Amino acid sequence: MKTGKMELVITNEHGSWAVVFVPMLTAILSEKKYTLELFPLFFLIFFSFMLYKPAEIIAKGWTAGSGGSGKSNNAVFSFFLYGIIASGFLAYEIFFLHNYFLLVFGGMAAVIFLVEVFVKPSGKFSFLREVLGVLILTSTAPITVAALEGTITDFALSLWILNFLFFTSGACFVNFLIEKLALAKGKKSESALFSAKNIHFVYHFALSLFLILFIAFFPEQYFKVLAFVPMIVHAYVIYFSGDVVTNFKPVGLKLLAHSLVFAVLLSIN
Repeated sequence: MKTGKMELVITNEHGSWAVVFVPMLTAILSEKKYTLELFPLFFLIFFSFMLYKPAEIIAKGWTAGSGGSGKSNNAVFSFFLYGIIASGFLAYEIFFLHNYFLLVFGGMAAVIFLVEVFVKPSGKFSFLREVLGVLILTSTAPITVAALEGTITDFALSLWILNFLFFTSGACFVNFLIEKLALAKGKKSESALFSAKNIHFVYHFALSLFLILFIAFFPEQYFKVLAFVPMIVHAYVIYFSGDVVTNFKPVGLKLLAHSLVFAVLLSIN
């Protein structure tokens, strides 16, 4: 998107939009509170999320010593534009609604971002970037609950954990498909500490055990377990299938459908 001579930087990671806003949706549906105050919170989250990509470009430019390029200039312009708008909504939340907890989440997001900058996308701990990204993006669930309740509750934190577990599943899923495609093309990466295939299986096996224990201790919360079932079944099917995915658009749509089913079932009390 162009503004004058500058071009706004927008994230090209389409799946991350769901990771930001579906947790917020789970919070709204669970709380069953629909208020106009959700609109400024939505825009605060939206423009804060938009800050990530230009901030990443700027950070990489500084570390690589490649500042001053057109891409870098667009990133700086976008960062300040999004930052000014986000700051306006943050000021409203802090000074008018007294949602001081947002400062805690903002500080946490900044720390996680700095850690991500120093973790190479294709290095041994590349999957750590995915996990940290999911952790901060799914924080929209507790943020929304806290905004509606006026405080951070145990429910807000439990909703964060469940969203984090679900969307980490999606991250494992996509990484595994990418690795399968790369191997089919004869490409093999030796840099990662663990293969995406192993991470995919171990994570979903552990998640399955967690959900079994969860329903054993909280049998009345079976809808929360059912919310994970379509995604987990899909994960096991793709693991044991020999198919190689070359078109990721249908995959993205299926994952979005799983996310919406997850949001609806998770919100049933």
